[in-house]
Amino acid sequence: MKNLSIIIPVYNCCNVILTCIDNIKSIVEKITNSYEIIIVDDGSIDETWKVARSKADENVRVISYYPNVGKGYAIKRGIMSAKGEKIIFIDGDRDIDAELLAIYYNALDYNDVVIGSKYHPASNVKVPLRRYILSKLFNVIVNSILRLDISDTQVGLKAGKAEVFKKIFERVLVKRYAFDVEMLVVARLLDYKIAEMPVNLEINKQFRISEIIRMVIDIAGIAYRLRILNWYNEPEKIEYKPLIPL
Repeated sequence: MKNLSIIIPVYNCCNVILTCIDNIKSIVEKITNSYEIIIVDDGSIDETWKVARSKADENVRVISYYPNVGKGYAIKRGIMSAKGEKIIFIDGDRDIDAELLAIYYNALDYNDVVIGSKYHPASNVKVPLRRYILSKLFNVIVNSILRLDISDTQVGLKAGKAEVFKKIFERVLVKRYAFDVEMLVVARLLDYKIAEMPVNLEINKQFRISEIIRMVIDIAGIAYRLRILNWYNEPEKIEYKPLIPL
């Protein structure tokens, strides 16, 4: 058992993965010497897997598979194989500043789940205006339908106690866009304590319409499982057949 597991999902990140691993290692080693970094290559079609493997050692391991399944699936794979008492997952494209990892790690002494929020007063966020507005609208929709009372579900930096994350993610079915929402729905249902923390974030990419549509479909599926099937309470006792393929 280690103190900390860092899960880094990646897809076609061969140009930044080495810098990402070095950066994360330098930050994590200031927190604890008992750690592991798990790179989960989600079916990349470039050299990400080979480049990441060049950094593998006693503290860094790589999980790779093909074809691409989705970020939610990649994170679930990493979490279910993690050996740390605390788990943090962070995007591998370096859009999120990893310097705040220690704050998230320490916050787990008092919380079950810790999530980044673009709308935290201490956050430093640079994103295109259209993306910011759509993100805000998405969170309004999520909170209206699922009653999460959470300001931001989509930041790719989240932390949890290992036993908590494993119990949550064994129930998470969404493999791509709205897995964060499903994760938080389960956390609320199981009455875990959730804290929102600041994040330093710079994103230049825009949302694609197809992504927005898929996220809305995912939300509908989550609401169906939550409100109609009551599936999340006892998933092992219900044969779930989705209305729309996951």
